[in-house]
Amino acid sequence: MNLPEPTAIQKPIPVEEFLQIKEQYESEHPLITLQTKFNLAWALVCSEDLQQVQQGLTLFCTIYRDFAERRLESLYYIALTQYKMKQYEESRRYLNMLLAKDPSNPQALKLKSLLYNAVTTEGYIGIAVVAGAVVSAAALVGWASKRLFSRRR
Repeated sequence: MNLPEPTAIQKPIPVEEFLQIKEQYESEHPLITLQTKFNLAWALVCSEDLQQVQQGLTLFCTIYRDFAERRLESLYYIALTQYKMKQYEESRRYLNMLLAKDPSNPQALKLKSLLYNAVTTEGYIGIAVVAGAVVSAAALVGWASKRLFSRRR
């Protein structure tokens, strides 16, 4: 299985190439080949437009459901797209399904590392936000208490 590096999803497909893929998809309608569906799904998930990314994810989920021969590959692309959308729990779920079948897949292992780093970073950011809110609340209470007690004297 030849999969792209996890960072490849961050690079949008050139517009001309995207239009060619979309035209191919539309010209094959209603009997669209698996490869054309796959190509369009990848082009969509590489987009910077969230709606297109979601459409690509839907296509990959359809491919996963309908084509057993592309199931493992689809798991990777679904996990990668969920990661891009910051849906880390969903990404982890699909990635674990893939790694259960192919535990030494290098791109899946790289994605697992990226996913771990993203969750850890977001956790630290969450802790910092909560800590900042607690410090701000404490400062506000201290300031209000000082004003209240200074008026009583």
